[in-house]
Amino acid sequence: MDAARLIRPSALRPGDRVAVVTPSGPVDDERLARGAGLLEELGFRVSLPEPLEPWRIFAGRDDARRRQLLDAFADPDVRAVWCARGGYGINRFLPEVDPGWLRRHAKLCIGFSDATALLQLLVHGAGVAALHGPMVAMDLFAQREAGTLDHLLAILGGADAWRVPVPRAIVAECIGLALQAP
Repeated sequence: MDAARLIRPSALRPGDRVAVVTPSGPVDDERLARGAGLLEELGFRVSLPEPLEPWRIFAGRDDARRRQLLDAFADPDVRAVWCARGGYGINRFLPEVDPGWLRRHAKLCIGFSDATALLQLLVHGAGVAALHGPMVAMDLFAQREAGTLDHLLAILGGADAWRVPVPRAIVAECIGLALQAP
């Protein structure tokens, strides 16, 4: 996708609605509530997904997970679609998702793990910028504990310049030893 044609969804601001989706594996309700609570504490309005009936190793059947994802993108009140967790499964239904439709319903989308396939479809197929970032029911809360939540919020808020402080430099003093013959 030509960078000049890449749609950059609007920045996420407190008060905006975030739809949490479960396109992959089953979600632990307690972890989901904890992550959603953090998003609400940050000022976002959170829409949690209707629980799906778990199927095999997935949060629900392929068609139900696909519909949940597409409904979140189609909702005009939703400003961002945020994956609850990864695992495996999203690639099972992505061939049925029309990149042109995603481009017409462009929204900020956040996730990683197998959601990377969705992010790739958004960026390279639909031409919509996406964010490879923490998931609501898995590691979002750890961002606060690691001190990187402010950086995530800056990116979501549209900051063009940001930096993550590194507390100390990593020095590889043993590299030369590894290259020497025994």
